[in-house]
Amino acid sequence: MELPGGVVVDGQRRTQCVFKSVTGAIELAIADSRETTESLPNQITKILLAAVDQIADEEPNWNILHELSIGDRQFLLRQLAIYLGHDGLWLSPRCSACGSPFDIHFQQSMLPVKTAGKHFPVVHVDTSQGHCQFRIPTGADQAAVASIDSETLGLKHLLSRLWFERGDRNVDDFKKKDFDAIDKALEQASPEVTRQVQTACPECGEINTLEIDPYKNLEIENNELLIEIHQLASSYNWSEAEILALPRARRRQYLHLIDRAKGISD
Repeated sequence: MELPGGVVVDGQRRTQCVFKSVTGAIELAIADSRETTESLPNQITKILLAAVDQIADEEPNWNILHELSIGDRQFLLRQLAIYLGHDGLWLSPRCSACGSPFDIHFQQSMLPVKTAGKHFPVVHVDTSQGHCQFRIPTGADQAAVASIDSETLGLKHLLSRLWFERGDRNVDDFKKKDFDAIDKALEQASPEVTRQVQTACPECGEINTLEIDPYKNLEIENNELLIEIHQLASSYNWSEAEILALPRARRRQYLHLIDRAKGISD
């Protein structure tokens, strides 16, 4: 799997990434992420730490995954859902014209992905304060501003983190046109997953633009997994950790054997 952005090592952009074999530990990490009070960026890093086997030809750690671009992290989250068998996604909006509710189903694997720009992860912008360099925002940057309620203060704090060789120049001195130019440059250079789809209302034919939450895949339920853990623990007296370490295919083979012994399946 190739990341749309990647990791820059010794001046070279490396994009290779490999997931671990599917185990209950990965499935539970996703399901448990909804139960924590940690910020969303930290939740995502924990999930990726449980799921990623190699990135940029190296064993991943918290810092590498936390410092991935936001686009790469959203891409990995979507790819992980597909890898776990949750490619299909349903949306249930109301038509923007006639108000009728309708359902739309699509495959996440068919959604386009925009790769990073040529100079990723750095952009150059001419501003009212002169020529400036900024880097593409990462999960760590997202975490740093997660608790800031004010959108304006959050943006300024973010830009202060992204600004290279700032010297004594101040983010507060940027004009609106500067913010617009910086935002445009960062957007052009950043890797991105598709976050919108268009579809016609089945009632009136109006074309609706629907938002796709890149973090919707965090909604995967763990009820089925917990039932499977209970069944295996009851039959074999294995610990939760031992069961979660099993590859999913092997876990389900044992469940099939349990059902067969009970006469439930052939």
